[in-house]
Amino acid sequence: MSHLQEKHADVYERVRYTIMDSSPTLHSLQKTIIQEGCHSEKVELVLKDMTDVAENKVPFLSKSNVPTIVISLELLDNLPHDKVSKCKRTRVVQQAELRQTKKRDYGSGMEQETFLKKGKRWKEVFVPLSDPLLKNVLETLPSYAGLGSPKWVPTI
Repeated sequence: MSHLQEKHADVYERVRYTIMDSSPTLHSLQKTIIQEGCHSEKVELVLKDMTDVAENKVPFLSKSNVPTIVISLELLDNLPHDKVSKCKRTRVVQQAELRQTKKRDYGSGMEQETFLKKGKRWKEVFVPLSDPLLKNVLETLPSYAGLGSPKWVPTI
C-alpha cells in the first residue's frame, strides 16, 4: 500500500484492501495492527466462517462491478470441500461426488441438484464412503456423520 501511495497516487486513491479471515484470533490481531497503521482508512477486515460460505449461508464476496483481485493465500484452501451424509434408509455413511450426466440421466441415490460447468451437466450424488481421509476424520469426530442431512467436513 505504501508503494502505491508513493509511486501511483492515482491508483492508491481508488484502491480498497479487504482482508478476510476465518480465525477470530488472527482477525483480532490483524485489526490491532491495521488500526495502528497508516493505511487503516483503506483496509477493511472481514471475519467469515468458510463453512458458512460453502453452505451458501453467506456470500464469499458481495456482487460488484468494481474490478477485483482475489489473493487467496490460505483462505480459499480452507473452504470445506468434502460432504458426508448418513443414508436415512440404511444409516450407512456416504460421501458426495460430482458425476457428469446427460440431460435425461436421473440415476439413483440421493441426488441434490444438477448444474452446468464448462458446457457439461453435473449432478451431486451420494455414494458409500471410500475416501480414507474422510474415514479418518469421521472416526476422530463422529459427530460429523451423526445427522441425516448432508454436512460439510473440514479435511485440512
